[in-house]
Amino acid sequence: PGFSKRLRTYVTTNVAETAVDPEFPELRVRSYPMPQDRLVPVIEQAMRSLGWELLVSNSKGHEIRSVVTTPLWHFQDDVTVTLQSVEGDAGTWVNMRAGSRTGKGDFGTNTRHILDLYAAMEQVIEPAGRE
Repeated sequence: PGFSKRLRTYVTTNVAETAVDPEFPELRVRSYPMPQDRLVPVIEQAMRSLGWELLVSNSKGHEIRSVVTTPLWHFQDDVTVTLQSVEGDAGTWVNMRAGSRTGKGDFGTNTRHILDLYAAMEQVIEPAGRE
């Protein structure tokens, strides 16, 4: 999508989510070549390294929740990571949803949260299928 589509989305939406076929290619869900139970501590550490507050880490349900407090205005955004095993593989799909608690638009902040978390995770592991 072009600049005008992104601007319209960022001004009118306060949620970003990964998907198999997302409107914005950077929000494509990623898989990692490790089982869920080994991936959970990596995600938790990545969240802490970003300065996020870890709220819930449910290894049985494979869901991790955190809160991101923005530096300037101290707005709080919720980030939820849900893990799903890749069929017939030892890998794991990592689905993310980031949403602002206030406002109608986030100016791309929640997309940035998702990309920051992926980047922090990839400091430790490479996603599957990348060279």
